[in-house]
Amino acid sequence: MSSAVYPEFVLPNLEFLRKRAKEWKKLLLAGDSRLTVLYRGLHPSPESPISLQRVQHMVAVEEGFKSWAEVLRHLRPVEYPPALRAFLGDDGRLAAWPVKRSRQLLFLEQVAQRIKPGVVYSERQFNTVLHCYHSFNDPAMIRRDLLFCGRIKRKIDGTSYWRPTEK
Repeated sequence: MSSAVYPEFVLPNLEFLRKRAKEWKKLLLAGDSRLTVLYRGLHPSPESPISLQRVQHMVAVEEGFKSWAEVLRHLRPVEYPPALRAFLGDDGRLAAWPVKRSRQLLFLEQVAQRIKPGVVYSERQFNTVLHCYHSFNDPAMIRRDLLFCGRIKRKIDGTSYWRPTEK
């Protein structure tokens, strides 16, 4: 299910993203103007050499993540509790929202644990992260529930989201 607000999310394939980064590095070294503009937007210093690590960061940002480390964290398979396994699709993401609140809370806890404390996400980045865990295309509902449960915080205008640091 997609909409104008939330187009259908296609879960990125990690191996594909690795290959894309290597390909983009070759194109950058060859002088591709479009990629150079993207690269300089993230690494404005002309002295910053083109490295695979920096290009991976560029690929991650283009996919809607905050960094390459975020890609690795959120594309890693999740081991859900047995109570949630009936709700999982073939891709390992939640395919349907459980009716029982206890199962919803299990899912929300799993997602919250994968979000690094203290890292601030834009709404787009946070939606991308949430899409890695569900396939029914309703990140707003999950955001609201995470907020309601106190697992995440946000700016009043909804432009920034973060998981509070543990005390």
